[in-house]
Amino acid sequence: MRSACERCFKFKKRCSPTPSGCDRCARSGSRCSLEPVSGGLAVTHPAISSPSALLDRFMKLSDASLMDLEEEEGWNHEAASPGYTLSALDCITCMAETPLVDLEETKWELEDHGLMPCIEDWAFIFCAMCGDDPEPPILFSQDCDLYLKEFFQLPPLLRTVQLMFMSYLMAPHLTPKYYKQTRKAAIRALTEKPTFQTVQGLYTLALFFGRKGQPALALSLMKIMVDLIQALRLYIDPDDSPWLFHLNLTPRQKEDRRRAFWLPYELILIESATTSAITSLPFNGDKIKPPSPVFDGNVMIFEACLLTMESTALFAFITTVRKHFENPPKSIFEHISSEAMISLRMKLDSIRALISSEYLLTSDDPETLTIQDCARFNEQICKDVDSSSLCLFNAVVFASICVLNRPTLYLSSLKACHPMYLSHDQQSTIAKSINQSLDAGHRAINLLTYILGQTVKEPLPPNNYMNMYLFEAMVVLWFVSCRMDPIWWAVLGRRDKMCWTVLRGRMLMVIQYVESVGQRENIVGGVTPPLLKCMEAMVQEIDDFEKCLLGQQQQRQLATDDVEIITLGMKVVSLEGDDVVSEEKEPRAFLGLLGMQVGGIQWPGRTEESWRLFWKLNL
Repeated sequence: MRSACERCFKFKKRCSPTPSGCDRCARSGSRCSLEPVSGGLAVTHPAISSPSALLDRFMKLSDASLMDLEEEEGWNHEAASPGYTLSALDCITCMAETPLVDLEETKWELEDHGLMPCIEDWAFIFCAMCGDDPEPPILFSQDCDLYLKEFFQLPPLLRTVQLMFMSYLMAPHLTPKYYKQTRKAAIRALTEKPTFQTVQGLYTLALFFGRKGQPALALSLMKIMVDLIQALRLYIDPDDSPWLFHLNLTPRQKEDRRRAFWLPYELILIESATTSAITSLPFNGDKIKPPSPVFDGNVMIFEACLLTMESTALFAFITTVRKHFENPPKSIFEHISSEAMISLRMKLDSIRALISSEYLLTSDDPETLTIQDCARFNEQICKDVDSSSLCLFNAVVFASICVLNRPTLYLSSLKACHPMYLSHDQQSTIAKSINQSLDAGHRAINLLTYILGQTVKEPLPPNNYMNMYLFEAMVVLWFVSCRMDPIWWAVLGRRDKMCWTVLRGRMLMVIQYVESVGQRENIVGGVTPPLLKCMEAMVQEIDDFEKCLLGQQQQRQLATDDVEIITLGMKVVSLEGDDVVSEEKEPRAFLGLLGMQVGGIQWPGRTEESWRLFWKLNL
């Protein structure tokens, strides 16, 4: 019969049995198989099962007083054997002298040298984040204070991805180095047990790919994030997650988890609104609280993420509209009186009703931005609201109006939709859509005018998503200027269209902004080039129309002339260098051109082909 305990037998160590268990198990803090099951003679101190746990335990005991350690929960001296007492000093000595080979965890792996943190990395990220301010900055996405304090203990992906992103913004010469580390860390993280920090790291990496004009890479990460959010149940609030109760999470830890859901969720919704690659999501934001400010004493850890619920609702709405317009209606009049369109309009009205007026940057006159408007916008932004977030949110509001009304706006160019052939209700429906689209398009450009000229806070940095919002405004202004039947101006109940010289200047300002975004992307690829090319073609078509002073019949001929058709494509290239082979992808936009052509340029895709046939049959 075997006399050694199970642990000594497993590790082939000499066993010295005692009435309370063997000495080796007692020294290492492990439960011995020879301990009495009953009688209350066991030393019930917690087991140390890994080197990191041993080190944490040792540091904790080293920093605590002996009196505190005597009272530490889990060390039951009253139940200890009379012949074997374990003091706090014995605990420290035991942990310091226990050979690592005696530990139960036998799987040892040497850390990859490329993923090991160093003091130079910490110094760089601290200077990049804090600058001259000794206090850490406040990030929307994660607890920055904890990030800097636990930098050397963080998972490699979460650590390296922030280094890469900050080097991209502030020290581009370091970006290739940190990108290689991040790629290696991401591959490793996806083979290990996921945590919410994995989602945080993938979110930042997806943002980086978006900034670099690599939507295909960002999309692949978003699909992974969808699976991780569902597997980790991040869409359920920590206060309603019994499986987290044993962790005793602090308010800042709970908020960290909430933001690990909300920010990736919003990014995924934006992607689903611009591409058909993400068809549906297995979760929504109904089971989790919105982001809220969190303080640790007098120090702010997280500031309020205002309008998160409203912005996600808008992106979900745009996704619904995009899916509804994947196929054209059976007829013109079915679209005008469609119950689905009425329901979508009511849905948008309900979302807009939830938005407080203090967060809406709308000019009094849609077509002009006055000094009074700018002063009011400054006051609204100064109310502890992030300037970039508020401006982008308002751009989404205007874009959602343009997207919903796009097909109805296009009806104004058809002979069958001449006002004299329509009923009063049908005229009102089309006129209302035109007016709403025009107001939203002009207000979006007014917003950009304010952004480029504001001095209250830092101006909005070049943003790929802002380009898509402005593209919707450009489509409206282009179509109304040279495609809409001029007879509709009498029905709209507003003054004639804006002077072309003024309108041209506003549209060129948009193009200049979009070009500034393109400069931050790869030269041969990215989201921006197709949008920019299409916008330039819009301005050129309006310019030709105004110069030639074409009549209605000539206008139709301009739109349907036998010109060389160019299908827009988005080139996706590797971040490794310019020699890597690129491939064509469908450009990113909410609705594309919805079957229209601009100066011989057409948007690719099956939906576009269906709408092109629809307009051709109803021309």
